Amino acid sequence: MKYSERGEVKASSIERLIDHFLIRFRNKKVLKHVPSEGSLLDIASGDGHLIKTALNEECTGIDVRQCVKKYKDKNGDIKIEFTDGIYIEDTLPFGDEEFDNMTIVASIGYFKDLKLIFRECSRILKNGGTFVFSTPLPAAQKILFFVDMGYKEYFDLDKVESLMPDNLRLELYKRFEFGVNQLFVYKKRNG
Repeated sequence: MKYSERGEVKASSIERLIDHFLIRFRNKKVLKHVPSEGSLLDIASGDGHLIKTALNEECTGIDVRQCVKKYKDKNGDIKIEFTDGIYIEDTLPFGDEEFDNMTIVASIGYFKDLKLIFRECSRILKNGGTFVFSTPLPAAQKILFFVDMGYKEYFDLDKVESLMPDNLRLELYKRFEFGVNQLFVYKKRNG
């Protein structure tokens, strides 16, 4: 897909339809592995769909286009707020060990320095926390040639593992979407 300078999608209606379906499908796959207890940060959250559908009561989504926050107000009602987006290129605007769970759905290929992003994820994830993400395999580039995803790079398991900080341990890896997409579940360990 193509994006304007402001991060808005510039796509045909068929590309938008395919993207809409795939986003929802991938979000469902990722959320199956996210504990519903504790806080959740979704990086590159797009329209906030994952945040809206997550069972976690306290959720934050950040993206270049908009940020979204879901929480319980003082009456116990679930509220959702949208604010201006932020660019995600180096440090993430959160404190150390702030979140119990983190997700990135089909977006790691957009980052300039993924090793830095993973290091930041490790910093803001609580010990024992879960980090779940999905990303297309390099083979997807050949299959989805008609959709310009704008990815800077595609990653396989070995490449992801080489970039991951030592205190994030792989708990689950599997392929889905006819083997062209992959799901990673990491746990943060002390040390």
